[in-house]
Amino acid sequence: MVSLSRLVAICVALGFAVAFGGSASAAVDTLVSPAISTSVNKERFGERVSSTPHDPSSPLLPTMASTPVPASIVQATTPISSPTAVSVEEGIPLRVVAPSIHLDAPVVPVGWKHVVQDGKVVGMWEVADYAAGWHKSSALPGQPGNTVLSGHHNTAGEVFRYVVDLQPGDPVFLYTEQHVYTYTVVSRFILRDKGMPASVRRENARWIGTFPDVRLTLVTCWPYHTNTHRVIVIAKYDG
Repeated sequence: MVSLSRLVAICVALGFAVAFGGSASAAVDTLVSPAISTSVNKERFGERVSSTPHDPSSPLLPTMASTPVPASIVQATTPISSPTAVSVEEGIPLRVVAPSIHLDAPVVPVGWKHVVQDGKVVGMWEVADYAAGWHKSSALPGQPGNTVLSGHHNTAGEVFRYVVDLQPGDPVFLYTEQHVYTYTVVSRFILRDKGMPASVRRENARWIGTFPDVRLTLVTCWPYHTNTHRVIVIAKYDG
């Protein structure tokens, strides 16, 4: 299994070329463009609550080139561990705005389905159409943990098409019924995912797992025509 430090090192060396894409070769192949660099504060943004690898039964990163799903709330099969239902009054995200990339999109809760990969049943996150999808088992905005949003970049509204262009220092605003939460981008990188072994995909999926700090993670695919890599953008909470 590729270590987290190895993944971060690869991302730093090869830069941000956001999106899901890439052909499969060995474990984690070279990532795309070296033109954009990235940095990750390992102490604050690179450590999970648990040092154990991502649970093989936990949902993997979403597949963006999936069969279209309803734009309102994506239907999913019964999850491995059913998250508690959250009402609007309890602060679920309703809208995401990133002025630097002209992103202003509704947010809807999404769940996951069970699929078979490499002869094993794994969870796979659904992706909302014409909206960003809030992973309903992830943290609420402003709360300790990882608030995860995913979205299409080349179909069904392309709401996350320009997430690849987010730069460290760019603000991202997450709206609920009662409050606007402000985040600042601290890192972005891409991971080869399509066609990779299940162990690598599980390692990639740790970025949408649990962390002790208050953070926002945006997930989409790249490049535009092949979806071979996953783009991960991490933003710290400002208030």
